[in-house]
Amino acid sequence: MHTFFSSMLTHNNINHGDFLPRCTVWMTVCLVFMSVSGCANVYYVGDEYAPTAAVDFYYTEASVDKPYDLIGRGLGSGFLARTRKIKSKLEEEAKARGADAILITGLAKTKIIIGGQLNVDERHWNVAFLRYR
Repeated sequence: MHTFFSSMLTHNNINHGDFLPRCTVWMTVCLVFMSVSGCANVYYVGDEYAPTAAVDFYYTEASVDKPYDLIGRGLGSGFLARTRKIKSKLEEEAKARGADAILITGLAKTKIIIGGQLNVDERHWNVAFLRYR
């Protein structure tokens, strides 16, 4: 393994002292790119109906102004994802499952340490998928 890295360093004209700082720079560039693009996922458990065209978003149960049935629960999460990316993924999932609305039931944020120095957030949205009666 040492021979591989030594030949790589020699072939690319990189000094041993420059190799680690350059790797750190590339890792930082990659993380910045990931933070711009972000990665969001939705996990769904529940019933399925015909797809819907529009989805309402509620932040409190009291603000739901129509009678509804709970058709499923979900978790929207994102590593380096912006809030609107997670919300968009939740809306896509709700439409595909036949929900008319999404009710946020909880929020959380987890700090992840990368390389012992860089702190990044993973956001979690607990939601309920609702179907109007």
